[in-house]
Amino acid sequence: MTIRPSLRPGAILLRRDATHLQIGTSPGFVLRDRPGLFPVLRLLDGIRDLDRIAALTASQITEFDGDVTAVVTELMAAGLAFDARTWDFPAEPRLAGEARSASLTGSPPARLRQRSRFGLRLTADTTSAELAKATVLILRRAGITPTTGENTDLDVMLSNGEPARRRFHEAMESGTDHVRVVVEEDRVRIGPLVRPGLTPCINCHDLHRADWDSAWPALMTQFGVSAGLGLTSALCATTLHVAAATIAAEVLAHCDDAAPETTAHCLVVGPHYRDHQTWPVSFHPGCSCTLLAAA
Repeated sequence: MTIRPSLRPGAILLRRDATHLQIGTSPGFVLRDRPGLFPVLRLLDGIRDLDRIAALTASQITEFDGDVTAVVTELMAAGLAFDARTWDFPAEPRLAGEARSASLTGSPPARLRQRSRFGLRLTADTTSAELAKATVLILRRAGITPTTGENTDLDVMLSNGEPARRRFHEAMESGTDHVRVVVEEDRVRIGPLVRPGLTPCINCHDLHRADWDSAWPALMTQFGVSAGLGLTSALCATTLHVAAATIAAEVLAHCDDAAPETTAHCLVVGPHYRDHQTWPVSFHPGCSCTLLAAA
């Protein structure tokens, strides 16, 4: 089977004026029209292969006197058409939409295949469960399903208020990549995403905080205690869902070998869903993880 050409996914084909066609409206791409070109382009649906399109053109669109293969090649070179075969994921049909999006952004759709093998552990306490549920829905749509197995590529730890540090210490000792997500009042703080030995850890963050906040070590001894008090957050619906999308984006970036925004950074969403704040987290000279980084 030859390629299965498709016009830009989601873009409609329009007649702009007597001599031009247009693909999409955001802002759209203008093509010079010629006899029979419009019905030929309508055949580029990602279902028919190039041979079938050429045969249909020859038998049904007799006014078209051009070379269908040349037209498709030119459109693909211009990023106006794609080979729909790259969007085929028989075992993971939910990835088809992700693959179309990847095509438009220039990312190789084949990279998405590793998502089904990605070991994501996502845990939450009672108060942060709604945020966790919203995050999981997005990730499942993108091809990643949390697992309870031992194969963990990333551990996402959600909590209401700062959690006890024991879990982060355990992740560091096991060499597991992990990211902290804290729901606090009307905002969500994400990060840093830690790759043990490669990026600054939570302890680095705590030591930097203690450098300017002398009470921080005393406060740390109480982290995790409030989780049992049944406290509720003040997150509005829009902020919760933007935060969920942000967390999911960080997981996907890690899985796709991209650059998560929370690597060596903390990111806060809220209180308004448009409010975003970030700040860097560097290695602290007093933290032992710098020894791993130097090894």
